[in-house]
Amino acid sequence: DGAGPPSEPTGPLLTDSDNAAALAAPRVIATSSASFAITWGELGGACRPKLRWAVSVLREPSRHASIDDAPWETLAYAVAGVGFQALPLRCPASGCAFRVTPVGLRGLERPSAPSEPAASLPLPALHPEAARLQLRLRRPQVGRDLTQMADLVAAEIAAQLRVDAASVEVRDMFGAGQYLVLDLFAASQSGGAPPRNAG
Repeated sequence: DGAGPPSEPTGPLLTDSDNAAALAAPRVIATSSASFAITWGELGGACRPKLRWAVSVLREPSRHASIDDAPWETLAYAVAGVGFQALPLRCPASGCAFRVTPVGLRGLERPSAPSEPAASLPLPALHPEAARLQLRLRRPQVGRDLTQMADLVAAEIAAQLRVDAASVEVRDMFGAGQYLVLDLFAASQSGGAPPRNAG
């Protein structure tokens, strides 16, 4: 019948001729003091299940004369879908910019436009007699009451340190409860903690 052998697979291709969706800046929302929700385009649907992305961040983009030549850091590689949770990541008031790059997409292996700078949500001011630390649990606490879990963690830490429960305060939680930011107050001999700053 004159038919020849099949050609080699072309690899991933995009159907929008100007690649506008892949090159558009991602959308970024700060979700805590150290986490960001990053979403981009509509290219990761059922018709493109193998498409993967690299996610990068640039701290304080306003300090750099050229965005392209700036020291971008790769947060994740080969991300599926159209969203990513960046954590733990803290960005100053001047913000961080984010961008995504298709992985292994023939003819389009360049990054998207950078996002608008996004800053971390602020934590309450640290009391002068307190110390702040970040705690990471073994796994995300999916399906649990996070408020109740925060109280349990604070109580356990207070018990281990042999201080009053009021000396340990959870200031922030993120990553489905896997990360907690705690303030530890210097307890008096009577077992009380010094007064907190307002807010």
